[in-house]
Amino acid sequence: MLSFLKLVFGPDITVKGFDYTDDTPYYIKDGYTPQLLSWGDHACVLLKPNGSSWRLPTLKKQLKKFQELCSLPCALCLDNLSALQRRSMLEEHIPFVSLSQQVYLPFWGCAFHEQFKADAAIMAKMAPGTQLVFLYLYYAENTGSVNLTQIAKALSLSKATCTRAINDLSASGLISQTAEGTNKWITTAYTKSELLEKAYGRLKTPVDRILYVKGTAQIEHPIASGIRALARQSMIGVNDQDGAIAIFKKEAAKMYKNIEKQAVLQLKDLVEYQTGQVVSKTLVQNDKVSMTIFSFDKGEEISTHAAGGDAMVTVLEGTGKFTVGGEVFLLHAGETLIMPKDIPHAVYGEEQFKMQLIVSF
Repeated sequence: MLSFLKLVFGPDITVKGFDYTDDTPYYIKDGYTPQLLSWGDHACVLLKPNGSSWRLPTLKKQLKKFQELCSLPCALCLDNLSALQRRSMLEEHIPFVSLSQQVYLPFWGCAFHEQFKADAAIMAKMAPGTQLVFLYLYYAENTGSVNLTQIAKALSLSKATCTRAINDLSASGLISQTAEGTNKWITTAYTKSELLEKAYGRLKTPVDRILYVKGTAQIEHPIASGIRALARQSMIGVNDQDGAIAIFKKEAAKMYKNIEKQAVLQLKDLVEYQTGQVVSKTLVQNDKVSMTIFSFDKGEEISTHAAGGDAMVTVLEGTGKFTVGGEVFLLHAGETLIMPKDIPHAVYGEEQFKMQLIVSF
C-alpha cells in the first residue's frame, strides 16, 4: 500500500503506528488497527478493520464516531474493494484507501483504477455457503443432473450465494460446469472418496466450542450430535451418557456463561479487585441484552461514553460515582440507577467497588 501511495502523493509520505486516546470506545479499539498517515505537514488516521467481513453502515457509523474524537481527518484502510463497494463508499462520502489501488481522500486527493479482479482468491477455508453447497453435491445421488437453480431451491439459498459457492468450488478444481442451453450442469470427475479427500483441508468444522455440563442440559430444541446422531443413522446403541447435543450459536448467546448454575452465589464474588484496573466478567451477551459484573480499584474509571440501550447499574459493594448527562450520582451497595440510551455517562471508583451492569437493546 505504501509504495502505491508514494506513486500518488510523492516519496515523502509515511505510515506509522497510532495510539488511541483513553476516551475511544472499546468496540473501536477492538475492531480496528489504527495507523498514522503523514504527508509533509499533513496527517490523517487510517482505521483498518480487524475482521475479514464488514458492513458499510457499521463502518460509516463507527468512522463517524471516531472522527468526533479525533482532531485529524480519518479514513478506512481496506484490503480489497469491489467496484460496487467503491461506488457505495463514494456515494456515502466515506474516505478510504484500498490495497487494490483505490484512494479516496477528499482532503488530499483521489486515485482510482477501473480494472477490478474478477476472480476472488481461493480462501483457505470454505465460506459457510460454499461448504453447504459442497456437502449437498457430495451427498447428491447423481451430481451431473444438478444445476444452480435446483441447488438454490433445495438449500433455501440465494442464487448469488450459490453462484459464489460454485465459482469457488470450480476454481479449486473440485467441480466443473457443463453448459447445456441456458442451464449449467454441475459435474465432477472424482469419486465420493476422492472428492472428500481433496476438499477435506478446506472444510471447516461447524462446532464453535464444546461445553461440558453437569446433569442434563435444559435445551428447548436440542439437536443430536456425535455418537448419538450416528446412532440414528445406524445400528449403534447409545445410553443417556453417550454423545452430546448441539445448539445453534445464536441460541448459545442467550445462555448464561462464566457462572455456575443451580448454585447459590454472591454476584460480587464473581470478580476480584486488581490494583489500578477495572475488571469485568460478562455473564450474558446477545442482541437483546448484556449482563456484566465489574470491579473498580479506587480512582479507576470508565470515561464518558454512551450505550446503545438503557443501562441499569446496581452497586454490589462499596461506593461508585456515576455521571449521567452532567448530573452526578453516588451509589452505595444495594442501590440501582438507570442510565438512559444515548445519554453520555461515566463511572468512577470513589473507593474500591463492584457493580452489576445490565444493558437492554
